[in-house]
Amino acid sequence: MSPSEFQRAYEGHATEGERQWAGSAPEPEPRRGGLVADPEPRRAAGPQRRRTSRRGVLIGVVAVVILAAVGAVAFLVGKGKPTTATNAGNVVGVSPSVTSVAPSSSPSASPSSSAPTQPPGAAAMATLASYLSQSASVRPNIQNAINGVRSCSESPADAETTIEQAITTRQNILQGLQTLSVGALANGAQLVSALRTAMQNSVDADTDYHAWMEDLAGSGNSCGSNANQDSNYVAAGTADRAATTSKTAFVNLWNPMAPTYGQPTYTATGF
Repeated sequence: MSPSEFQRAYEGHATEGERQWAGSAPEPEPRRGGLVADPEPRRAAGPQRRRTSRRGVLIGVVAVVILAAVGAVAFLVGKGKPTTATNAGNVVGVSPSVTSVAPSSSPSASPSSSAPTQPPGAAAMATLASYLSQSASVRPNIQNAINGVRSCSESPADAETTIEQAITTRQNILQGLQTLSVGALANGAQLVSALRTAMQNSVDADTDYHAWMEDLAGSGNSCGSNANQDSNYVAAGTADRAATTSKTAFVNLWNPMAPTYGQPTYTATGF
């Protein structure tokens, strides 16, 4: 209730009570002898009833105001306090834009970016290193076959098979060098030319040794003969020395470059 409404309610109740009290009060009875009877006892009760009536009205109005105020406070408290369902919704369904923003992950490094940078021509160097390894693997077998025939510890026929395998390996290297691309490799053309010459000289020497062993097997003189009297053996020695010279020229180019590309170095007699 507003203050004006409260005032009007109060005045209305008070006026009505007073009218009822005034209308219901009995007239004083006259006494004998023309005197009015003493009204004091009845008049004393008038103000007490009016005060009681006004106090009851006032208490009722105040109670209504208090109840209204309590209801308003309860409404405001209920308005401001979120309910359990709302809290549950806030906890479970948190807005992604506020609390659940996922940190942007850094892009994963690609293999090309994580791998160490290779210098230009690395693939060509790896291929050349493979050829050198193949030639180096057959060189000891060739030397053992030659020494075995000289010392009569190995027959010329068995030694021929070993020499044939070496020739096949080195001829395959020569074929591979013809199609190897070395444009991105510094001094690539010189490396290929030097290795081609070295492999060709080695194949020539192997072929001459193989012919010498054929001569021994054909003549039946498989052991104890003077190898220097066979022209094929002499030609093999000449080609072998030429191969050593060309291999020396090759390693002079190869060895300074090989460590940069992670490849092994060689000596002229190592492959």
